[in-house]
Amino acid sequence: MPELWNGQRTHGFLLRVILCDQTWSQNLGYAKRRLRQWFPAMQPTQRQLEKRYPWSFKRHLPAPSTLPSAPVPIATQANLERGIFVCMNQAVSLGRPVDWSAKSQTILWQYALHEFGWMWQLAEKSDGWDVAKGLIHEWVDANPCTADAHSWEPRTIALRLLNWQVLIFNHWRSDAQADPIFWRRMTASFLDQWRWLRDNIEWHLGANHLLENLAAIYYAMGLFRPTPKTNRERRRIERWLIAEFRRQFLSDGMHYERSAMYHLRMHWVMELIKELPSEPAKQEIQELVTQSKQAICCLLHPSGQPSLLNDSVSGIFSIPLDINPQQLPQGPWSLPDAGYYGMRGDDEYLAIDAAPLGPKSQPAHAHADFFTCEWTVGGLEALTDTGVFCYEAGDSRLWDRSTPAHNTLAIDNGNSAPVLGSFQVMGRKKKPRILNWHHQDKHLDLEAEHFGYAGVSHRRRWRHSPAKLTIDDWVFARRPVQATSHWHLGPSWKFCHLDGDRVRLVCKDHRLEVTATGPGSWTVARSRYSPQMGLSIERIWLQRDWGTAERLHGSTTWMFH
Repeated sequence: MPELWNGQRTHGFLLRVILCDQTWSQNLGYAKRRLRQWFPAMQPTQRQLEKRYPWSFKRHLPAPSTLPSAPVPIATQANLERGIFVCMNQAVSLGRPVDWSAKSQTILWQYALHEFGWMWQLAEKSDGWDVAKGLIHEWVDANPCTADAHSWEPRTIALRLLNWQVLIFNHWRSDAQADPIFWRRMTASFLDQWRWLRDNIEWHLGANHLLENLAAIYYAMGLFRPTPKTNRERRRIERWLIAEFRRQFLSDGMHYERSAMYHLRMHWVMELIKELPSEPAKQEIQELVTQSKQAICCLLHPSGQPSLLNDSVSGIFSIPLDINPQQLPQGPWSLPDAGYYGMRGDDEYLAIDAAPLGPKSQPAHAHADFFTCEWTVGGLEALTDTGVFCYEAGDSRLWDRSTPAHNTLAIDNGNSAPVLGSFQVMGRKKKPRILNWHHQDKHLDLEAEHFGYAGVSHRRRWRHSPAKLTIDDWVFARRPVQATSHWHLGPSWKFCHLDGDRVRLVCKDHRLEVTATGPGSWTVARSRYSPQMGLSIERIWLQRDWGTAERLHGSTTWMFH
């Protein structure tokens, strides 16, 4: 019998059950997962799953529809025919037949490999089907059903099933059915994966994992022969899926994890299934799709890069094809439920984070970044978020989520919310409070306050007009504290001159003047910028030490010329 009451895993399980910010479905799902790990005999076998879900495919499948937009950017530099895959900006040769274990790569890279997002680059090639068929044959041979493999993690299965269904059952249907041997092997593997996913839904994680699990299960049920049992199952999954959409999408259309990257993925999932539910659920999802698209429009820079607030990078999920970043409405915008505010002008974009950390039940992708902002002006990145270099535990992950890595104020060089690991942030109960939100034409005035630091109130005011941004900070504390503001420039800017309270930076024929009003002095350093996973770019990092006191006030003005 395993040692149930020893070790960190058991303690984490008990803490999770005790904490009130977990949903009941998460606690029950977590308990089920842990019991199956402690007692492997509780995990049903494939034969037991076949009896529990005796599905079979329809004799006449639904007619193929138009191929939707790709969920991921097409990695044209990959040479899949020779077994070269590109994930997270890293090209790796796995040979042919492919070494699907990829043991030398990170877990996240292995997940991306087994999700089959790379298969979209073959969809538009004349010989794409032959390459895809060979790779699928090799994957089925090398990846039998096992709970210990990364290829059989529930979220990995969910994304793989969605990609297989859209591309194989839709885009390449006639080619796939023309090869009876391939069709039998592929459909048998598809059913095995569906059954495994259905029995291992990630209730314990919730958030984007749970939505992708339920969407993949529900989307695939349109392929199965209708029986009373399959119809009941379909209605059950539909209820769960609609309930999660209602819970996870805020009234302003933003996904509640407040990450533009994951919002893009959830939007793509909604686009896939929006025609499948029965009324009135279909109408509700279509309304969510419209609101979600409006939120996407708010979170795109003029270049088309999504905002990097929280765990977000570009190059992972694509923006919808019907959104042109160059033709978005100009003027102030706000997502008040999410806590994001900003302005869009001629070659200018401002995004302000006055948001809570994220859902209390799952803050895995939150950063300690209260009151950070991004600013693009003249088509150049002026103030940039750090982005995400990797998800693996270590110094890089801790830095990406820390307060000094963002364009905000740090108290005593600490974090405004305790960062406890790769996927955990413990936020204080008081969320940021909006004190003033005023906008007119191309002018913006926002003031907010947060209490992320114990016994400290940090108030910040943003005033924006074309090519000018002024940021005021006030600190009210019960004890003397040291306040340091951090500013991370775009990688194109070069340091030119420091004169007392004024810093001058240049980029081509443009210059950026930064003027501080108040106590303290400037420090010029370098920091890492990761707009894409695995990408590290050096940039200028300005720090302003405002001194130590119980009451502090400082102002920073940015002028673009």
